[in-house]
Formats: sequence, C-alpha cells, structure tokens
Amino acid sequence: LVVPVAVSRSSVVLISAWSAFSERYVRVALKTVEGLWVGEQRGGLSALEIELPPGKYTMQVEEPVPLFPTPPGCLDFGVAVAVFAFSAPVAVPSLPQPHVSLASISAGQI
Repeated sequence: LVVPVAVSRSSVVLISAWSAFSERYVRVALKTVEGLWVGEQRGGLSALEIELPPGKYTMQVEEPVPLFPTPPGCLDFGVAVAVFAFSAPVAVPSLPQPHVSLASISAGQI
C-alpha cells in the first residue's frame, strides 16, 4: 500500500499499522528527500513519529518478508495517520509597567 501524504506546514506526523495476527507483521515507512524512514516494530504494531517541514511525502505500508510457505488468505491490518501542525507563537501583549519616580520616594519609605 503506497499513499501520498501532504504536509501543509511544519508538523509532527504519526503513522502506525498493526495486525491482529502474531505470525505476520506490517511495516510502515515514509519516503522523504533524505531517504526512507522506517517505523519501530513492537509485536504486531509498527509506528513512526517524525517531524516534517511542509511538502509531499509517500507513506508505505507493507509486509516486508512474507511467511514461507504463504498461508492461505489475505493479510488483515489497520493503519492510522495523524498530522499535528506546530502552532505559531502567540503574541502576548506586555503588561503596563508601573511608573515610579525615584525622586518621589523618600528615605523613610525604603
């Protein structure tokens, strides 16, 4: 399965795939200009979390090494893709500073 992924602004992209069958596993990967980033495999779950600049990428979901002999039937798996854009910094207005004149403070007030 090859799916295009478009990122409109700098984001964290999370891709995960899983299979309910322990004897088979699914691998996720993301192709960028730097190369192929492969997800971490833990049991029946493969996941990749990566920070990406705006651009177009290609997600790959595959069974890298099929079992031999191949069991009859098809491979059942799930895939999730989430894109979390970095939020722009929010400008916070500065609070007005109290105006204190040193000339108006007497030595007894200190």
